[in-house]
Amino acid sequence: MKTSLRCIVFLFAVLVLGGSSKGQPQNNIRLIDKASVPATFSIDDTAGCGPHCATFINTTVGAVGGIKWNFGDGSIVTVFSDTIKHCYLFPGNYTVALTITDINGATFSSTQKMYVYQKVVADFSASPQPTTIKDPVITFTDLSTGLADSWQWSFGDLGNTTSNAQNPVMTYMDTLCYNVTLIANNQDNCPDTVTKIICVYPEPEYKFEFPNVFSPNGDGVNDLFRPLGTNTDFFQRKLVKRVSVNIYDRWGVLMCEWKTVNGGWDGRTTAGIEASAGVYYYIAESENIYSELFEAHGFVTLLR
Repeated sequence: MKTSLRCIVFLFAVLVLGGSSKGQPQNNIRLIDKASVPATFSIDDTAGCGPHCATFINTTVGAVGGIKWNFGDGSIVTVFSDTIKHCYLFPGNYTVALTITDINGATFSSTQKMYVYQKVVADFSASPQPTTIKDPVITFTDLSTGLADSWQWSFGDLGNTTSNAQNPVMTYMDTLCYNVTLIANNQDNCPDTVTKIICVYPEPEYKFEFPNVFSPNGDGVNDLFRPLGTNTDFFQRKLVKRVSVNIYDRWGVLMCEWKTVNGGWDGRTTAGIEASAGVYYYIAESENIYSELFEAHGFVTLLR
């Protein structure tokens, strides 16, 4: 009875230790202790401003049959290499999970946190723009998104003027174009930079003058009788606030009138009939944006 018990114990030891009755190891039997083979991995950058990319490396010790990554943003990838790169497009706190499968089919997992912060998108507007040296005070309005809470302005002037206000006002002293730069940042230190060109032009001389001849024949050249410069000069148009013009024939009959900045006479009467070729008289009044009044009167020849 004692001899039989010794044989049973010996056989049990052989099976557990993976040996044979001759004491030689058997390679087809492997025992794994889960506590001694944890799944481990490293991340080169666990926090950043979105979009944020990071490299994930499986550092698990031992033979691995399969690697599955769950990046916490809906992306799940199964690979056989230890290194993988993944990019997060949106801000948030993500749980990254690594699950490995050993060569015997056992699975082990571990997790780490990934923090992706919202990045600022810097933007601004400037008004008035464009402008002249007669109105050189520019108001800058912050249009940044991404929870911006600090601003650093550089106005590009010769004095290197800066400001930390959200919506600063700058007075330019020279007729130049300036590179204005805004760096907007938030509490997560995810800044953005934008640069725009702001121009201050010399003040043009406002002239309220009319041509002495026009030819409304539909060829696209000199077809309208109107103040000089209102069609071609940008600042001449911007300087005009109001225009009023009356045109009469030699008998004092009103042929045309308009009260708009972009108005003009196309050579037709108030009834829509083509006026005859000849000489007509005009009386005009204008007001510029600085409330200065101008008057003009004279003769114009209509050619057919």
